[in-house]
Amino acid sequence: MAEPSLYWRHREELLNRPLFMWPGLSAWAFYFIAKVILSFLGYLNIGIWDNLAMMMLLVLPMRTTALKWLRQLVAIPVAIGLLYHESSLPPFSSVIDQWSSISGFSLAYIWELVTRSIKLEFIIILLIAWIGFIYLQNIIRMTVVAFVAVLAAAGMQQPSESELPTLQPALDMTAVNTPDAIQFNSPGEKLTAFYEEQQDLMLTPNRQTAADFDILLINICSMAWQDLQSANLQSHPLISNAHILLRNYNSASSYSGPSALRLLRASCGHRPHQQLFTNSPQCLVSQQLAKLGFTPEVLLNHTGEYDDFKGLLQQFGGMPEPTLNASAPVSMTGFDGSLIKSDGTILNNWLSASSDTTTRFTFYNTLTLHDGNRVPGFNGNSLESYALRTANLLDEIYQLQEAIKASGRRVLLIVAPEHGANLQGDALQLPGLREIPTPPVTHVPVMISLFGEGFEAPQEQLVVERKTGPTAITSAIFSVHEQQPFSNASFSLNKVAEQLPSTEWVAENKDIKVIDYKDRFWLKVKERNWLPYKE
Repeated sequence: MAEPSLYWRHREELLNRPLFMWPGLSAWAFYFIAKVILSFLGYLNIGIWDNLAMMMLLVLPMRTTALKWLRQLVAIPVAIGLLYHESSLPPFSSVIDQWSSISGFSLAYIWELVTRSIKLEFIIILLIAWIGFIYLQNIIRMTVVAFVAVLAAAGMQQPSESELPTLQPALDMTAVNTPDAIQFNSPGEKLTAFYEEQQDLMLTPNRQTAADFDILLINICSMAWQDLQSANLQSHPLISNAHILLRNYNSASSYSGPSALRLLRASCGHRPHQQLFTNSPQCLVSQQLAKLGFTPEVLLNHTGEYDDFKGLLQQFGGMPEPTLNASAPVSMTGFDGSLIKSDGTILNNWLSASSDTTTRFTFYNTLTLHDGNRVPGFNGNSLESYALRTANLLDEIYQLQEAIKASGRRVLLIVAPEHGANLQGDALQLPGLREIPTPPVTHVPVMISLFGEGFEAPQEQLVVERKTGPTAITSAIFSVHEQQPFSNASFSLNKVAEQLPSTEWVAENKDIKVIDYKDRFWLKVKERNWLPYKE
């Protein structure tokens, strides 16, 4: 039998010393090394002391088998919690807060989400990495590798916000003279200044003349620019023929209730998320329009019961009880198992009910594009049916637009999505999920058009490139009313577009904030540090 080589003799001698008689990390080394790789890819922000403490727990000698088993039982949930904490995922408390909403999902939708989260490619990569780890474990001591890797990764992740590498913005936005020109030292400092500026912003009608046209505000759930591009519908006639197109509009929220409230309370500037659920009559667009003679009404193509949507509109949005279109045919089954009615029928009924004696401010909310909806006769999942559902919805709104033209009715038509569907997903959340209000989710198209007998549409579409938010829609409504388009020969849509206020890019939900700071997007989860957004 051949004598062991010098390397192997020295290796055995070294490993037999007291320090190395301690148990290694064994399979746990794979956990730490995998986390280090994820941190270098930008998916995790490793904390050195938490990981070192866990490593120490795992390598301490235990005299009895019972203690060893107890250690493993403790380590597994700790490891899962630590991994979740180091990610940019929403805090677990958010999941608990949203449980009432999640529990309302249909079983079919829950199963669809489960199948989305399991990717064959990821399983294959994980299996290959595990085989490689087992092989290398026979050659080198992986515990040492894991310790060194964690120290290196943690050390490289300690720079301040201003020292982090540049991240290109997800949106190509035209620079404007905004508070960005002021030099802020951090995203948090800019956010504080933004809140202070918006607190003083208040929009009121400049003319008290009685209303002489209807306002139809169509609020679409789940339609962002990125989704339209994925469905190849970004140039649909409804979009390309709109009189005014807001190309860089930020809905500021990724959930239906808060997003709708931001629209309905947009007589005031942007408010922190928690302030949306307070009584602020001075911010309610419907109350200001009611003084001008507009009768507010709410139309839905769904029940409005999920997450108490209709209750929010009444309690905090200043709107009346929704009108339910019981006679409208069912177009699909919702993600929560409820019935979704036909948009075309409801919108045509709205036009048919128009009156020369009553002017209306109608808020129409549609759930047709919500993730998880199931179309009769369609065999694929809701991601696969999205393009079909979107094309049908845009077609129906465009047909309504043409019908309004033909009727000669005086209508200010505004299409403003709540948020996107997040069809593509990103490093932070699966396709279809939108807990985090990232730019691909809140960057939505807004179309504004005016119709009426005697009114001539502009020859070219007016495209607003600067960053705008919900106050731009309120401004457009007040500006159109102020100019009295149907009795004023000098009415100008250009003036309406020019007067739209610019709004810095801030989006937020209860626990998460996103801001455009120094030409890159940053996000903050609860009390954690600001981190650059990675698509």
